[in-house]
Amino acid sequence: MRRYNEYTKQRFEVRPMKFFTPFELPVAPVFPDRSFDIRDYGAKEGTEFKSTKAINDAICACSYSGGGHVVVPRGQWLSGAIHLKDNVDLHFEEGSLLHFSEDFNDYLPVVYGILGGNRCYSPSHFLYAYKCKNIAVTGKGTLDGHGKVWWPMKNHNIGMQDLMKKGKALAPLSERVYDKPEQGVRPRMLQFVECENVLIEGITMKNSPSWTVHPAWCKNIIIRDLVIRNPVDSPNTDGVNLESCKRGLVERLDVETGDDVCCLKAGRDEDAWDVGVPCEDIEIRNIVSSGGHGGFTVGSETSACIRNAYIHDCHFDGNLYSAVRFKTMKGRGGVVENIDCENITATKTTSAAVYITMRYTGEKLDDQSKPIENMPKMRNISISGVRCEKAKCGIKLCGERGYDLENIYLSDIDVAAEIPIDAMNVFGLHMENVKLREMVSE
Repeated sequence: MRRYNEYTKQRFEVRPMKFFTPFELPVAPVFPDRSFDIRDYGAKEGTEFKSTKAINDAICACSYSGGGHVVVPRGQWLSGAIHLKDNVDLHFEEGSLLHFSEDFNDYLPVVYGILGGNRCYSPSHFLYAYKCKNIAVTGKGTLDGHGKVWWPMKNHNIGMQDLMKKGKALAPLSERVYDKPEQGVRPRMLQFVECENVLIEGITMKNSPSWTVHPAWCKNIIIRDLVIRNPVDSPNTDGVNLESCKRGLVERLDVETGDDVCCLKAGRDEDAWDVGVPCEDIEIRNIVSSGGHGGFTVGSETSACIRNAYIHDCHFDGNLYSAVRFKTMKGRGGVVENIDCENITATKTTSAAVYITMRYTGEKLDDQSKPIENMPKMRNISISGVRCEKAKCGIKLCGERGYDLENIYLSDIDVAAEIPIDAMNVFGLHMENVKLREMVSE
């Protein structure tokens, strides 16, 4: 293998390489044929009455009876936090519209979960489950998070800044409690924590307060046939982010959002090293997007390792930052490896169509003569079948001196770009049938 540190127009002919190892895909949970209508537990149609207690009472009754389907009928409903329990399918009938309350107090008391890659106690996520087995959210209804009341919190997120510091210091969880609106800590629309055998299917989710679908430390999870609609200027409203999950299938999503469309993560820094749960054995396929930041993304939270993932047959329309993006940074630690991406198309990217970087924040190493603790590694990545009609840069690869990107295989790529390729600090860059057409800047 040769080392490539400088821009090159040379073409390298090699055989295609695959790193992903197929795994047994998860199977959707099955529920008893019992239905629990939320109206039988006191829910009232309309947007004036909060049916929070009724919905949660129906979930408890369903779970205690051995499981079944909690049904949200056609019509409009208003609720605060909804907590799933074992063996429950929360089913939204076609024509149902669930509005989540705009009142911060409707998401208290706080719940245990993960934000910004760190463990904490924060306002309850709108749909929440902790250590549950055999759970689902299904149907053809719509969930509206009324994100407009939550998005301004990004401008005064002192709570998230505090959490980053305390996570890095491994402060006790009792010191990581964020229960006041002025702390600026936003809930997710859905966060399931340490759950097993999970199905999220069919529903439409819009106006999420922050990340839309966020399973963390879950096993055997299927996410499919979702429609996600968040304004393209809404902050941190990622579509689907799997964090430290094992054996997951994500397929047939239709996403428009203000941040990454679909992302793999594995926690941040010391807190993630303490937990030590990787993100592994994930397949993502048949995703379409009409707007977002990154199409398919890995990181930047990579600390507990991300490995063995297969992403294929996705189309990202609209004005993306990047179609395929791997991002991490010094001190983050962890290994990103054995990931294959195939058949990815994009209309336009304002940065690189394919972007792999160890300088997520743009920061260079302070003193490259000294070893750096907890440098991440990114290796064994294969990207093929990428098409992009217009990009600022075709391919951008950015390792660090002494901490190269390793074994990057690029094949069957066709991109029109102002800058064809920008590569530095890569050990083992292999390219086959890579067509980077130079495009005049607008």
